Amino acid sequence: MKIAIDARMINHSGIGTYIRNLIPEIARDASIKEITLVGKSRDLSSFNTNKKIVILDCNIPIYSLKEQLSAKIFNNLDADIVHFPHFNIPYFLNKKNVVTIHDIIPVKHPEFCSTPLLHFYASIFVRRAITRAEEILCVSSATKKDILDNYDVAPRKVEVTHIAPAPEFRPFEGGDRRLEEIREKYNLPKEFILCVSNIYPHKNIGLLVEAYRQVKNSIAARLVLVGKPNLKSRSIGKLMRIISEDRDIMHFPYISQEELVSFYNLASFCCMPSLCEGFGLPPLEAMACKTAVIVSKIPALAEVYQDNCLYFDPHNLEELKKAIVDLSSDKNKREEFAERGFVMSGKYSWQKTARLTINAYQKAYENSHCA
Repeated sequence: MKIAIDARMINHSGIGTYIRNLIPEIARDASIKEITLVGKSRDLSSFNTNKKIVILDCNIPIYSLKEQLSAKIFNNLDADIVHFPHFNIPYFLNKKNVVTIHDIIPVKHPEFCSTPLLHFYASIFVRRAITRAEEILCVSSATKKDILDNYDVAPRKVEVTHIAPAPEFRPFEGGDRRLEEIREKYNLPKEFILCVSNIYPHKNIGLLVEAYRQVKNSIAARLVLVGKPNLKSRSIGKLMRIISEDRDIMHFPYISQEELVSFYNLASFCCMPSLCEGFGLPPLEAMACKTAVIVSKIPALAEVYQDNCLYFDPHNLEELKKAIVDLSSDKNKREEFAERGFVMSGKYSWQKTARLTINAYQKAYENSHCA
């Protein structure tokens, strides 16, 4: 079977992580004879050494009119199935395809969209992607439920393919030189609470900042935020001013993945305060590094993390304050959650994700030949 993957978003944070980790595992499968990657050749150069992979240079920007008129590029591919890792599928596509829907947050929650246009765009193209795809992949059962609740689609077409931490997320031995180099480079404190998340309204970072500011005098840890802010949002602009003025909060818009592994290893614990998520990968990366986590009790996070972390209501400031103080002051509890989370993180792997994805390709391929 020959497949093609729209890899134009390979350098993005969430979907890019999905693409980067999935491609090598799919390429290892004997049933896949050839993979055509569509995207900027310079962004895909790391795959040049794989004989199964063909790169089709494509500079068409995402979410653009040109993208929606670019169906010919995909229709002319020598591929049995095209995999779109996002819902932004060219309008006139007539090639059999599989689509991954990570979440439908822009559709369900217009209040979190930076502009009304984003909600309008997502409302049209998520529905069209779901309707036109042979198979629909979701990164969690929570997202699958959202799709089945909001769209007229047969449940048999929707498959859950959980994602996983990349192999480099692992615990370092105490005294590892890399950790001290990173601590020194970024002037990281001995104890800190880490939040890895783009700073968007639905990520609820404002609640974490407020909770921390109210308890920081009773704990030893500082707060470290890693992620880009969405400055199109007025509320985020106000939040960034608060963050920049507080000397106990450190913000790094971007660090490399290699450095991120060290951040997780150095952190006292991690926190994800989101109001909604499709999966919520950073806490799982932290667990793979043997670091305890606090997460908001929402469907996707409860599904993924089960009883291996500390939960709080994302609308309840007092609950988050209590969770922060509890983990900050109780080393034994941190170590217990770190150990449990580390064991659980091993249940997720990109090999499993790839196997389920290839099964979906096979179903789509067989359906297209039976039609």
